[in-house]
Amino acid sequence: MKKVYYFLRTDISTLPPVITQLYALNKLGYKVCLVVGELCKESKAILNGFNIEYYCAKENSNKLKKLISYIKLIKQVKKNIDYKNDLIWIGSFDTGLYCSHFILKRKCKYYVNIFELYDQFPKLQKKLKHICRNAEQVIVPEINRAYFLKFKYGLNKLPYVIPNKPLLFDSEISNETKKIIDNLKSLKKRIILFQGWFGKKYGRDLTPILYALKELQKEYVLLLMGPKNDEEYNFYKSIYDDVLYCGFIVPPEHLSIMKEAYIGIACYDENSLNNIYCAPNKIYEYGSIGLPMLCNDIPGLRFTVGFHNAGECIDINSREAIKNAILKISDNYDYYSSNSKKLYEEIDILQLIKDLMNGWGM
Repeated sequence: MKKVYYFLRTDISTLPPVITQLYALNKLGYKVCLVVGELCKESKAILNGFNIEYYCAKENSNKLKKLISYIKLIKQVKKNIDYKNDLIWIGSFDTGLYCSHFILKRKCKYYVNIFELYDQFPKLQKKLKHICRNAEQVIVPEINRAYFLKFKYGLNKLPYVIPNKPLLFDSEISNETKKIIDNLKSLKKRIILFQGWFGKKYGRDLTPILYALKELQKEYVLLLMGPKNDEEYNFYKSIYDDVLYCGFIVPPEHLSIMKEAYIGIACYDENSLNNIYCAPNKIYEYGSIGLPMLCNDIPGLRFTVGFHNAGECIDINSREAIKNAILKISDNYDYYSSNSKKLYEEIDILQLIKDLMNGWGM
């Protein structure tokens, strides 16, 4: 059987769509070899559960030495590749930068995931153009991003769209996560969840939502789940006391916490095309459990969440709009919940990846 060599510089836990792609390839019967820069113990457990072969660079706290270790690993593994028959799949643009010494010089065929547009980073665009134009197939998570890349970089064909929908599979829940779940259950309040990077610095300012919750008077708790941001968290607490932070929970374990939520938030500043045409994993993760959503009204959310009536897309800077949306969802909860589930169910990720692989001839 032909083999898929999948390269990724970072831990798979930082990119849930990569976990989905690996799971789908395994489920479809392909032999996969992952060449990865780092892995936490939870990620190793996931890969072992998938029965996927992997090579991981040596652990190193020094960032430069860690990158050098990964480049050495790539050079070692590339000797095993049958360039005529095997598929090279580059997991992200930054990974492509570290693989360019062989994928471009050898002019080998490869797939590449482009999860971001990098429209705010002009210095990266020349390199992005080079990697995209030489790829056999560029893969993106959203249709507007596909057309943007095709037009911007003069690609011969439209990038292939695989939405950031997770495929669900059984995984262990740690004792720490179980404690978080028990604590959330004991609150006896409606939990409004935001997951991911939060704060103005990341284009996800939750301040108006906090003021709106304050005016709704203590019925709701805002739960933050994602990378640590103490400064922003403390600022949020100064506005609205019922703000909780549970940390970053490794996917897919984070879905078990999500089940305790009442509404899920997805919002982005309108300061880049990457944000305007957002392609968040979280809307499909929310959809997997039928969680209604509170979103701002930008194309990436209007034509997914809004189109399916899976939540309310509003002016996220307006306290009145936020309060009205929360109350509207509460009054029509089953309607929004059912539509949220449909948003998740209508996309067949396995079929999309199967069709993609058939295009390679595998």
